[in-house]
Order: sequence, then structure tokens, then C-alpha cells
Amino acid sequence: APAPAAPAAGVAPPPPGGMYLGPGAAIDPSQMLTSVGSTSFIEDDDDGGGGGDAPAALDEADVRAAAREAASGGRVLDVSGRGLGALPLDKLLEQLCDLPAPTEDFDSSTALQRVTALRVGGNRLATINSGGGASILLSQMRGLRVVDGTRNKLQQLPAALTALAVEEIHVAYNSLSVAAVETLIRPPAAGGGGGGVLFGALRHVDLSANSLDAIPPSLCALPKVDTIKLANNRLTSLYASGGGWVCATPSLAHLDLSSNQLVDLGELP
Repeated sequence: APAPAAPAAGVAPPPPGGMYLGPGAAIDPSQMLTSVGSTSFIEDDDDGGGGGDAPAALDEADVRAAAREAASGGRVLDVSGRGLGALPLDKLLEQLCDLPAPTEDFDSSTALQRVTALRVGGNRLATINSGGGASILLSQMRGLRVVDGTRNKLQQLPAALTALAVEEIHVAYNSLSVAAVETLIRPPAAGGGGGGVLFGALRHVDLSANSLDAIPPSLCALPKVDTIKLANNRLTSLYASGGGWVCATPSLAHLDLSSNQLVDLGELP
């Protein structure tokens, strides 16, 4: 068999182990004492149709079609790749509850609980939680496990997600700050007062290509997380914002820090 091709001139191969620092990382190899899991690379996802001159909008037929598809057995509410400037989430969820039963076992009173994935990527959304009653309806989606808002203009995520057992959040290519992430992913409050459900359930968090200049502290303490993607941000250190990296993530297997400006690995777990 022919020998594998040599790396291009000036390009070093990725280090062994589970952390890919990428070409933008300025790290002394002597600092690299620990690796996590297997090598991870950022995917360059297609924006799914977010282009065009003016933001699009969902008409009533689109709303009915999306709700009908979510209720038909796929259990995925999908309005991705439409170039939407706003998401009438309240209308979508209301329509889902009002649909005639597509199957004999369909119960409109539990329609929201049946949805396992919300996909709104490839749009132009600054927020997912639009519409007057969206927050209340979203809080009833107790079966929701995946939220995909990749390639939008998101500056915040719905507060209602904090109380849901979502396992995967994919929000690469947005404008989320450290403060926005901390507002959503927070540990249980002392005395059991709010928060904590999302914190205890998350396994996969993709915050690649956002507006992070530090690692959100809550990411460092997620008890079940196995994948954290922070590529293409403005990170210079692995110290979390407001403190050091507190290694309370025993299940972490994949950590992607490629294309940042790292000069300090801190206390790498």
C-alpha cells in the first residue's frame, strides 16, 4: 500500500489524544500534559438555507405542515433552513396541540410532551423564545432531548429550557456570550429553588463559533457531559470566567478547542 501523504509544509499534525487545539492555538508543547478522550474536530455544517436578502416568515400553511410532521411519529419539530427572521414558536406549539389525531394513540393533551427534538438551525433568529405564550408552551415539552439552533444570530436561549431534561444543545455559529450561557446552564439553587434539570441532563454542548472570551464556569461542572465543543471562539486560557477550571466532569471524553487563541492551558482536567 502507498505510504500516507506527508502533512503540508508548515502544518503540524494534530496531537494525540482527545483535545484538538487547531492552527490558531499558540501553545508550548511542553504544557500539553493531559489529553481527554479521542480527537475531535469541528464540523463545517451547511447553513441549510439561511441566505437571501430579506428574512423569511412562516405562513399558516408552513405552521400546520411543521406541526403535522412533528405529530406524525417523527416527534421532531423542524423549521430549519428557512432563513426565518422570527420564529412564531407559540403558534407552532398551539397548532401541534390543536391538530386532529393523526393516529389512534395520539392525545392532543400530551402532544407537546411527545416532541423529542426542536430544530431551528439555518435561520436568522436572535431568539427562539418569540411569541407571547411560547415560554409556557415550551416548558410543557418534557420529552424534549435535542435542541439544534446552529447557524442563526442567537444572543440568548429560552429560559424555559433550564427546567427540561435536554441532553444535547447544538448552537454553533451564533452570538452567544458567557453570560448568556451561564443564564441557561446553571446548577440547582440552594434549597432546590429552580434550575438544575438541564444542568443535570446535558451530555453534548456545541458552542463553537460564538462570542465566548472565556469558558463559562457552569460547563466545568456538568455532571454527565461527555462532549464540549468550544472551537472558533476567542479563548486565551482554559481558566473559566471568574475562576479556575474545577474538574467535576468525570464523563468528559471530547473537548474541542480548535481555532482559538490559547496561550495558557490552566489546569487542564
